Amino acid sequence: MKEPFIFLCSEISRENAVTLIKWLKDEEVRRYLSDSQSVSNDIEQVVNRVNLPILTHLFNQNGRFYMAYNKQNVPVGFVRLIKKGDAYEIIIRNSLAVILSTTYLIGILTGQLILKSL
Repeated sequence: MKEPFIFLCSEISRENAVTLIKWLKDEEVRRYLSDSQSVSNDIEQVVNRVNLPILTHLFNQNGRFYMAYNKQNVPVGFVRLIKKGDAYEIIIRNSLAVILSTTYLIGILTGQLILKSL
């Protein structure tokens, strides 16, 4: 079995937020996102207003948020889980605006994780 080449981290630091702001200000990245165009400004306002080293709780308000890192521990994208009733929608994006995966719904059925392509 090959070792993983992408690692997810649930802790979101100020540095991660600044990285996200840079990515989201890039027109090529933003054009593929379903978020509003002001999302980078919204994150920037929070970073400037909140003086905390860890901002995880702010990114997890409407679901779960993870930074994606490569083998060299460099952030390369993010994963968002958005609660949709009893399931979660997965949003996966990398910093180059290439869609890594389609959107999936995760359902829990008798303790098993089920992925359904939309």
